Amino acid sequence: MAETTNAAGGNPATSPNRAGGPAFDSGVIVAENDLVRKTLRAMLTGDYRPNGTMNFGGWADFMLQAQNAYAARGAAGARAVVNVSPEALRLLSGDEPTTTRRVRWTAGELLTAELPPTPWLIPGMIPIGLVILAGRRKLGKSFLALQMAGAIGSGGDFLGQKIAQGRCLYLALEDTAARLQARMRMQSWQPGAQVDFALTWPALDDGGLVNLQDELTAGAYNLLVIDTLSRCLTRRQDQNNVTDMTFALSALQHLAFSRNMTILLIDHHTKASQALDLADPVDDLLGSSGKGAVADAVFGLYRPRGQREVKLLGRGRDFDELSFDLRFDGVTGCWQHDTPTLTFPQQAIIDALQKSGPMTAAKIARATEQDRSNSYTRLQELVARNLITFDAASKEYDVP
Repeated sequence: MAETTNAAGGNPATSPNRAGGPAFDSGVIVAENDLVRKTLRAMLTGDYRPNGTMNFGGWADFMLQAQNAYAARGAAGARAVVNVSPEALRLLSGDEPTTTRRVRWTAGELLTAELPPTPWLIPGMIPIGLVILAGRRKLGKSFLALQMAGAIGSGGDFLGQKIAQGRCLYLALEDTAARLQARMRMQSWQPGAQVDFALTWPALDDGGLVNLQDELTAGAYNLLVIDTLSRCLTRRQDQNNVTDMTFALSALQHLAFSRNMTILLIDHHTKASQALDLADPVDDLLGSSGKGAVADAVFGLYRPRGQREVKLLGRGRDFDELSFDLRFDGVTGCWQHDTPTLTFPQQAIIDALQKSGPMTAAKIARATEQDRSNSYTRLQELVARNLITFDAASKEYDVP
């Protein structure tokens, strides 16, 4: 692998070789090697033809293991080697020849840098990256995911928010075409919605990850829905194993970030997650804690047995805890959200605008004593929910 310099421009900073992968630069993400990627793809599809002239650089030891495994067991042998290497999985999940992301800063540089705002699929709610939606079985998670996909594909409304049109790939791994058709008709989908469906897909470690990479590149999608996570895993991947889940979900997360898109995984809750006062969308995920640790946002759908109340709770890296009171409309097949539940910082913003009138983002942050970046994210969400307005000319926010 090509040698790279650190962020300060000094000598190459490399980490020692680890079992299952090459050395990686500790200061920057190194240029990914097209030859290694193409060779691994050929191995995983059974199309590999040995060529002794190939130079794999820093990947040489790893590729020797893969080649020996392929010679012994074919594609299955190569897959077994790849699946225990997070570096190889990351390499296969992104097809860009180089990735340049600065990861080393001085305190002064970071404090004064002009950084872009947090990217969102749905402002203030669904970030770019890996998102999990979980709940008990038969609670309506698939209806909610389908509703989101339809809103993205048509540029419609989702839980009271107007969102821009995009493209969606929906892996409906537990449904039939007839069931999907019935739900789409209930939700009044239009034929022009930019959503593609697949009812089967290889497991992630059986070629599914590589297939996703190619499909997402060709389709230029903004959202990928995998319904459900358990259906895209093999028996070799234990949902209770931290390492297995960290590797599998990290590869998906890298895939999402490399394409500036969102991957939504539908998952299940543990049987114990019933009481709303004890609900935690991260802790209630079925299986390993590695799932919640990797995800950029986790949402949980809750309805205690014997009760009609349904809540959608969310926790994420870039937003306050969210809470939505929902009701399911059995005629339209859609979840309805009438009155947004505000967090304390969000309510503080509205209170400040009601008291002082129109203000810029900087003035709002000072008035509410909130970090400017976090305050800006909350303003985006409130505007998307039509709870406040933004005037582009004056760059001021106000209450309607």
